[in-house]
Amino acid sequence: MEILLLLKFVFGIVLLYDIVLLFRSESEGDVVETSHPFDELRKKGINAILIPLSIFLLLIMDLIQDLDLKLSFALLFLSLIYLAMPRKTAYGENGLLLDGQRYSKDKILGIIRKEEGFSIRFEWYGWLSEKDLTDGPVARKLSDDFQD
Repeated sequence: MEILLLLKFVFGIVLLYDIVLLFRSESEGDVVETSHPFDELRKKGINAILIPLSIFLLLIMDLIQDLDLKLSFALLFLSLIYLAMPRKTAYGENGLLLDGQRYSKDKILGIIRKEEGFSIRFEWYGWLSEKDLTDGPVARKLSDDFQD
């Protein structure tokens, strides 16, 4: 029972941290774009199914052990907020704001045009990372500034 409670608290802390990150605001003068919740679910891929499914597993375990379901329902609510919350993408003098993370301009390595939008390459803690961007004002401004 203690392990299950600890698992819920850890899961809750991670979800709260991710949700708080998504509330980061853009800087003044940035080009800003807000994504639609269904686009966010599509970008999450299999995680859009696995995150709520893992919480349903916690709910089932609570039911089997005859425990209080309030914490598990709160986790389910937090996970649905995290998955469907519209994310701001902003680009300006301070760099790129993407999924709540701020990437400085010197960490942005380039942007590539794809069939359905753009793909941005950046350095994140020494690793090469790549994320997809929809075709919009932020991606076009990035494309103007960083040509591969």
